[in-house]
Amino acid sequence: MCGIYCYLYCKEAGQCDSRFSFAKEEILKYLHNRGPDGYSEHTINFGSAWSIDFASSVLWLQGLKPILQPVIDSGNNVLLWNGDIFDGPLETDSSDTLNLNKALGESGNVLSVLRCIRGPYSVIYFDAKHQHLYFGRDRLGRHSLLWSCDREGHIIITSVAKRNSLDFEEIPSVGIFRIDMNLPGVNIMLFPWTDISEEEINKVTSTSPVNIVVSDDAILSPIIPTPLSSIIEEDYLLNNFSANTEDLMEKLQSSNMKNSIDKLLEILRNSIKVRIEKQPGFCKNCMKIMRSNFNSKVSSLPEHLKVSCKNGYYSHKFCKHSKVGILFSGGLDSTILAALADEFVPHHESIDLLNVAFEKSKKEINLSRTQLKKTKKTEHNNMDYLVPDRKTGREALKNLKKLFPDRQWNFVEINITQEQLKNERKQTISHLIYPLNTILDESLGCALWFASRGVGFLRNNDDSLTHYSSPARVLLLGMGADELFGGYRRHRTVFKSEGWLGLKKELDVDLSRISTRNLGRDDRIVCDNGCQSRLPYLDETVVSFAYSSNRFSFLMCYPIQEFPPGVGDKLLLRLVAWKLGLHYPAKLPKRALQFGSRIANSKENGSDVSDRL
Repeated sequence: MCGIYCYLYCKEAGQCDSRFSFAKEEILKYLHNRGPDGYSEHTINFGSAWSIDFASSVLWLQGLKPILQPVIDSGNNVLLWNGDIFDGPLETDSSDTLNLNKALGESGNVLSVLRCIRGPYSVIYFDAKHQHLYFGRDRLGRHSLLWSCDREGHIIITSVAKRNSLDFEEIPSVGIFRIDMNLPGVNIMLFPWTDISEEEINKVTSTSPVNIVVSDDAILSPIIPTPLSSIIEEDYLLNNFSANTEDLMEKLQSSNMKNSIDKLLEILRNSIKVRIEKQPGFCKNCMKIMRSNFNSKVSSLPEHLKVSCKNGYYSHKFCKHSKVGILFSGGLDSTILAALADEFVPHHESIDLLNVAFEKSKKEINLSRTQLKKTKKTEHNNMDYLVPDRKTGREALKNLKKLFPDRQWNFVEINITQEQLKNERKQTISHLIYPLNTILDESLGCALWFASRGVGFLRNNDDSLTHYSSPARVLLLGMGADELFGGYRRHRTVFKSEGWLGLKKELDVDLSRISTRNLGRDDRIVCDNGCQSRLPYLDETVVSFAYSSNRFSFLMCYPIQEFPPGVGDKLLLRLVAWKLGLHYPAKLPKRALQFGSRIANSKENGSDVSDRL
């Protein structure tokens, strides 16, 4: 993960605005947090016409050594790359930054190269020959990219900004944008993805502070619905209905559903595999040692720090600590990730399960202690943080330990006081959430930031606690599962009033707005802690499977009255969990992070603007 920044100023269009020129200094801290392994800058001037300032911080996660950015080739083309290429013709075991830069320089057609990328990214690329600046996010908008621009010829493009500075907006993930510097002023052309609706495009062009022209040349979307090998008839599920959840799960493992279950399990395995294996194999702590030894050649590193690549996983003789963490509530989505991660993380390494809880109010604490008079005395010392996600997390951990007894699972209890929440929200988190500003954004953003920081406790056999700070640099998150497989309560409500077509439409809307509602914010939040969020459920192959052209909504979820919450919602994903032996989380109803961690006040309206940001 990297922090990328570009300031483009058209000198001929107007006077320099000091707010833009000083913006980099205000957000430099947040750029460095995203990429602690290196930082570099580069400036280009076109006589009296244009000036471009590039900067980037780097989090090393691919290749045998870190590659500083901006990357400048022999043709003076400049690349700022914040992403991962997980599949497709550009996938490589070496540095994806260098591989992409080479492909862009040799091709002469920037868009033809970008459309081949399979993986999350935000990118800025200066084509020196044609004096074009390209920028944009992947089709799903999994990585953050913001912009602030005016009609006087100033534009800043950055991974992260600071509240109360300039007016920033998230760059819509509707396509790739291009600025033509052969023309006066800021002239932007949008090359949309092929599956973006005209309504979405019109919304972008009508609200932009600068003129955006939509090109007729669209970019082939990587979200390509693929045909399924079989169609599941709706009445098949009804015929196999059983009031007993265990019986139902067993019946639905039969041949009519088997192909779909096996296919989803296969593509999820592949998605998790590449997201675990594409990393250097150093934890945060050992990276501090590595930074002092970085040199122009890997061979110059001390022998015990040398890195080798075997079967896609980088290994060495030094770091044996946790390198993979999972934001873990004990629910369906995160426990599936944990179970499949066990297959690909080396067996001598631990996996960190990051479970966050926020301090209860005094009224809640007193009530809980009264209810637990007959429980273990040691529990009373932890009642402040015995929230729903802590309880389900511990139960799911038992399920994992039973299935995978040889794995060391570090269940990290992250306990956040009200004072910690107040201080960090003011100093840091409010800026990372920006430009979003609702109570829901605040609740989710704070929960994700503390969880991804990974500072908490491990519980010993005698129930005592040992302080622990997760050194994992790769975090697996379950984002996207609810949008793809119908996990929200409103999906059941829509189905009740509008039927299968209404549900299908709602799922389509969820996918179209996931970048603006969730993903950009989540990327800014998690990466501030010097680690990278990786989202296996939002792999292009998984999304394409969920949106297969010849499937009905009930193949993913079946929210009829007979299939209550915890059964009908995300039905296919629950069947995958059942097949893996995850019987406890397979039956858990959906619970939102903000309520499971007890950060949210149920009396507040999540869509209201938060006065705490």
